[in-house]
Amino acid sequence: MTASQPTSRHFRATVLLAIAMLTVLALLALLFPSRVDHAGSLLRNSAIALVLVGLVATFSGRLPARLRVAVRAGGGIAMVSFLFGAISGVQHLIFAGWFDDALIRFETTFTGIELSHWLEQFIHPALTEWMM
Repeated sequence: MTASQPTSRHFRATVLLAIAMLTVLALLALLFPSRVDHAGSLLRNSAIALVLVGLVATFSGRLPARLRVAVRAGGGIAMVSFLFGAISGVQHLIFAGWFDDALIRFETTFTGIELSHWLEQFIHPALTEWMM
């Protein structure tokens, strides 16, 4: 096996991780609908994603090697993209609201300056491009 072609062990681990994460998101939306933003949409989309993961896991092994790699890689990228957006609905599950003001006060008290303002001296278009 080469580094660019994942083994079936890696694929199985990725599928299990995706199923676990989607199941957790669906359960949170189901158990705490008042604390999760757009709980119904999250539940529906997680269920759809679970079905798609199941289909890819079941049928991608029957595809020709190059297509199998493309489908699995594309599925992984799509899953990460979906989870990135889906997790935003549960970020206020435990604590409502944002802590930005408290964190800024803490760093200002601790360092004597708001660090985001101090870091502005290092801003350069090349650095911005490189970090993207």
